[in-house]
Amino acid sequence: MWNNTRLLNLLAAVMSGVAILIVVKLATVAVLNSPRFPVRSVRLSGELAPISPDLLTDAFTGRMMGNFFSADLATVREWVEAVPWVRRASVRRAWPDRLEVKVEAQHALARWADGDLVNTYGELFTADSAADLPRFAGPPGTERPAGPRRPGPRPLCRRAGTGRSAG
Repeated sequence: MWNNTRLLNLLAAVMSGVAILIVVKLATVAVLNSPRFPVRSVRLSGELAPISPDLLTDAFTGRMMGNFFSADLATVREWVEAVPWVRRASVRRAWPDRLEVKVEAQHALARWADGDLVNTYGELFTADSAADLPRFAGPPGTERPAGPRRPGPRPLCRRAGTGRSAG
């Protein structure tokens, strides 16, 4: 074996390849765990009117986010979606040190029998509201169809024979 140069060259190439892979892996781990790339700010956008800024700030307070590369965006999204009046959130990284969170707010359509609110999609959510809303009631699981049955004002007349709304 030691006299076979082809086999020695192949062995050297394999060992070099393994060494390069190890170095790349260590460098990747070092960058992912490095304090040199902190998340310095979180930018909120979207429908923020019904949502308390203090509640959004509290969603991040005291929680370890990681650095720019290791921040778990799904976890950050769950933190924001746990805030009352937030229906949905999307999170993305913005180079060099920021996370951008786009928020979709809940819009209350009615109160459900147990005191929760029903949004315009027919989903239940829990939040404080002083608004005078209609009260829906029904067996558990029937709140979902409640929203789509009340989409808003319907046209009072239709064009004859077209099936389209007048106007």
